[in-house]
Amino acid sequence: MTELLRRLRVPVSVLGGAALVLGLKPAAPCAFCGGLVAMLGGEALRLWAAAHIRKDKALAATGPYAMVRNPLYLGSALLAGGACLALTDPARPLRSLALWAAVSLLFSWFYAPTIRSEEAHLARLFGPGFERYASRVPALLPDPRLLGEAVRTSRADWASLRRNRELTTLAAVVALAVWWGHRLMGEG
Repeated sequence: MTELLRRLRVPVSVLGGAALVLGLKPAAPCAFCGGLVAMLGGEALRLWAAAHIRKDKALAATGPYAMVRNPLYLGSALLAGGACLALTDPARPLRSLALWAAVSLLFSWFYAPTIRSEEAHLARLFGPGFERYASRVPALLPDPRLLGEAVRTSRADWASLRRNRELTTLAAVVALAVWWGHRLMGEG
């Protein structure tokens, strides 16, 4: 079941995102702007993290990985939360609450088992090195005391962005922001 959830997280995220894009539009400019800031922050974190990954070749423990073990998933949570905020409609609180609840439920349903599975894989692959790393770096909520180390150790391999397909996510976030901004202004 864990493997199935892990494999389904991307298609479900894409389909859910498409449903949000096509079905809903921002109603409140302030919420849209706040959501956009959160989404851009989430994508910036994902870009930074993707530039530090060498899958199965080295344990990612530098840059954002120095302060949180799962910065890609934290960035995804910020993206999802930003989208929910952007679509929050004060005139329709039940719809807004349902959106937040659905996204939160799906996120926890897909990502909690994925994180456990991936960390078990890393423990098998990197043994005591991963165990030491995991004992000092939190899983999903960054330790702000480790920010200095994250910045100091950041040696991004920007070619990894292409290999890890994060530029596609960046393009989707920008396109979504433009589309929603256009719809908010009443043009769509």
